[in-house]
Amino acid sequence: MHTIRWTGAGTAADRLCGACAQLVADGAAVATGVVCEACFDDADGDCTGVVGAPEVRERPVGLDRTVRATALPEDPVPVVDLAGLPGPGTVWLLLHEDGRLVRWDSEGGGRREVARARVAPDAAAEPWAGHVQRRRLHTSPDGRFAAVVIDHGSTGEVLDLTTGARTMTLDGGTYHAETVPFALAFTEYRGRPVVIHRTDWNRLDASDPETGRLLTAREFEPAAPGERPAHDLDFFHGALHVSTEGEYIADDGWFWSPEGVCTTWSLPAWLGSDVHESEDGQSLATAAQASYHWNRPVVWLDDRRVAIGGLGDDDERMAPGVRIVDAGRSEPTGSGSRSAVGAVEFGGPDGPLFAADGLLFSAGPDGLDVWDPSDGARLGRVPGFRPVHHHRPAGELVRIDGGRLLRWRTPGPAAGRRRTGAGPR
Repeated sequence: MHTIRWTGAGTAADRLCGACAQLVADGAAVATGVVCEACFDDADGDCTGVVGAPEVRERPVGLDRTVRATALPEDPVPVVDLAGLPGPGTVWLLLHEDGRLVRWDSEGGGRREVARARVAPDAAAEPWAGHVQRRRLHTSPDGRFAAVVIDHGSTGEVLDLTTGARTMTLDGGTYHAETVPFALAFTEYRGRPVVIHRTDWNRLDASDPETGRLLTAREFEPAAPGERPAHDLDFFHGALHVSTEGEYIADDGWFWSPEGVCTTWSLPAWLGSDVHESEDGQSLATAAQASYHWNRPVVWLDDRRVAIGGLGDDDERMAPGVRIVDAGRSEPTGSGSRSAVGAVEFGGPDGPLFAADGLLFSAGPDGLDVWDPSDGARLGRVPGFRPVHHHRPAGELVRIDGGRLLRWRTPGPAAGRRRTGAGPR
């Protein structure tokens, strides 16, 4: 039995036996050091709690904290999700509760219905660990296609926004679908749009969103009785996140017992050379792992570095912070898989993560924090503002607040530049 103590120096932590943990609780100072193997074994086993927190480095810079409010178009049916679209101005795709998809120019005010989705949450579904089924809207990088899926459910559809036609009906499988968001992401490959989507609890596929043509057809070879076929994963695919230029993808899912795992792999290798790359290819690597912990914040800083929320190895002892991994650097493990190397960790970021212009943003309980991921310093805070969407082309973080859209413009890369003489500690 032991207690985890964050020392407050970077992300350093130590383990305390029961007696030392009680001394700390009583306000006494406790020094730790290297112990023999027998003593370590005595203090190992179950964790009884966590004290302290990782260090949060502060390096304030001048930030514009102005949050603008723009009225959403008047409509008796509420907006349940939205996504940014490319093009001049700040254009959004609004998903209404009745399934209507409306293109809206938040500056000019113009709007028009472009499609209608039919999928809806199962009203009889029981929430899992607080996760209620809900509609989720995804859009392709070129703005032509949209997908409406049911997170923590099993259905979805792809729609062509130029014609309003439904081009694909999605089925992600029902086996423990309640435990994860519907795995889906758009990307581009060789100048063509591609939709990546779950076709079973443990299988991802890629398709042409215009025709529905499968791009990753493959079969599992027969296995001996009692053995799992090659490439057949014991892994529940979760939320998918594509890197900024489409070089890599991150998959935040889990496997029994349960163990939350965020993996990364090369999209060009999967779509261009090895159809099994997403299952056990050479580029597949574990970026983060923790018992009973998935559905975590994940964002790509660029085309190789991915930031993953939470510091710790179990959901009951997670501390606010991020782990940043280079998806292109990994090494084999003893189990035959690969694990990311050279990870950078720092404390502080909490809640949903966003990234733009070399900066990291976290929407925590007290507001939006701005971080320099190069040294983990917090640059400032926008109090009380907790965005849930990022319009990348327009450079805005937003949230729906009743009939309003609350909007904050992300600062340029100069905001994160270190002051003279400042650097990592």
